[in-house]
Parts: sequence; structure tokens; C-alpha cells
Amino acid sequence: MNIVEVGSHTQITGEIVNIQADEDVIGEKGKVDLKLLNPIVYDDVLYDYLEVGEKIADAFNVGVKFRK
Repeated sequence: MNIVEVGSHTQITGEIVNIQADEDVIGEKGKVDLKLLNPIVYDDVLYDYLEVGEKIADAFNVGVKFRK
């Protein structure tokens, strides 16, 4: 939907019209399970690929101790 030159890169923005996943990465709730998918991320500062780590906390509960 949009293509913009950004320095030495080209940023392409589009519309998602369909999503598919292999059944072997679908979890018990019928959605993609990141532990089964085992995704990697790219660090564009150090030029490394990294594995996504283990669960460290339940969502939305970590910040509760910081509420006033």
C-alpha cells in the first residue's frame, strides 16, 4: 500500500489479507503457539539472529507491584 525510501532501506507497508500456519505450530487454543513456532529475531545493531526466550512472567501482572 505504501513504499518509502528510508536512508539505505526501503520501507514497504501493506495490508494483511490472509494468514496461514502449519498445523504443527497451532497450540491447544487454536492459535499459533510461540513455543512450538520457535521464532528467531534479528538484531540490526550487532547483526545477530537470536532465539526468542522462555516465559519470564504472566502478561499484565508484572507491573502490578509498581502501581501506587
